[in-house]
Amino acid sequence: MDICDFNPPQGSYDAASVYFSLIASVSQAGIRRQLAKVYHFLRPGGFFVFATVPEDAENVQLKWMGRPVTISSLDVDGVVLLTEGIRFKIVHKSITKFMPKGEEAGVCEKSEVWEEPHLFVYARKPEASITVQHSVISPCHPRQVVSWYAERCLQSLDSISIQYWMTGHALQDISRMFSYKPRPGRRASHRTDVPRDA
Repeated sequence: MDICDFNPPQGSYDAASVYFSLIASVSQAGIRRQLAKVYHFLRPGGFFVFATVPEDAENVQLKWMGRPVTISSLDVDGVVLLTEGIRFKIVHKSITKFMPKGEEAGVCEKSEVWEEPHLFVYARKPEASITVQHSVISPCHPRQVVSWYAERCLQSLDSISIQYWMTGHALQDISRMFSYKPRPGRRASHRTDVPRDA
């Protein structure tokens, strides 16, 4: 199936890979659009492996291994910026060299094949969580902050962990207040790390 026509629901898959399929007959804008789609259909914590030929190219026409092709790609920095800009966390990145054996196989002339760099990026979609760090100004102020985040996050995340720091009676005030219950099928948790007053 063509990834351009593939539109699964959000959070449908635990892992996805794209191996050299976003090079030919695609624009740089198309590459950006399809990688953002991958992020969309992965579950929180899902893995993504992306392989490409890292070149800053937009609709370049050439003859490769005896066949005319039109290619687009991003260079290494462009791939990294795109991947992290989508909010993936890159856990591994490497570049290797590859020399196709097209001439030896008799499918093309020597001039129609050359050594090419291959970029491999392993990335992960962050877990669904949010951290709220707040210094207390008054007992009522953190209540407003945490409740605002909780209401919105529990509407959209499969799980949520809200972490907050505060001192004195404001912590007790927040603990009594924090009684939100997620919608059916969702879960919520909170943890506190409370520094002692000096």
